[in-house]
Amino acid sequence: FDINVVTNSSSGYSLFIRATTLPALASTEDSFENYSPVVPGTPDFTWRVGSTEGFFGFSPEGTKIVAKYKDNGTSCNTGSGDTVNACWDSISNVDKTISSSLAPNNPAGTNTSVKLRDEAGATRRIKTGSYSSTIIITALVN
Repeated sequence: FDINVVTNSSSGYSLFIRATTLPALASTEDSFENYSPVVPGTPDFTWRVGSTEGFFGFSPEGTKIVAKYKDNGTSCNTGSGDTVNACWDSISNVDKTISSSLAPNNPAGTNTSVKLRDEAGATRRIKTGSYSSTIIITALVN
């Protein structure tokens, strides 16, 4: 999904993401674990799921994503790139900053895309059902 933040504040804005529950993606019968990057606090450049795992995570993209989600083509939290479908992280019930700007952007605003992904490994049996997640996106003036 896409978010467009428009502000005339001279100090810009910050954009946050969080889930209302943990785990973030669940049904009445089962759930996906929140994505778990290999290095805690640093998103994984490539989405990965082990054979016994079932993960749900996100990746932001845009011109104003924070350094944590930028990459050098092979690793996240380094470089200035924004490789498509890279830098996967967990959605927790605590706000995570995904993009930020220190300047006004009125009237066009700034777009940030958030990609969501879930996957179960070969031996992780996710029960059939309807799964849902409530994701909160918050934009605040800096």
